[in-house]
Amino acid sequence: MTANEMAGYERVSAEIVRAAVTAADRVILDGCRGNTEVLAALTAEVAQSFAEKTVLMLRHEVYKKEMLCEVPPEVLNKGH
Repeated sequence: MTANEMAGYERVSAEIVRAAVTAADRVILDGCRGNTEVLAALTAEVAQSFAEKTVLMLRHEVYKKEMLCEVPPEVLNKGH
């Protein structure tokens, strides 16, 4: 990837993230009805849900690699 391509990718990625956060903020703000504690709680729950979703996506990719023998089993089982 060239420097220009990387810069373009970073611009597009930043815009996507900004738009997603803005959309989530609108939904959360509408739902909390001005209650700052509820705002914080809902924001945390949304962040946690996204983190859990990301873990599932990453696990899926790791398991695919494990099936293709690209990741040694001892790496995957470390800490279990």
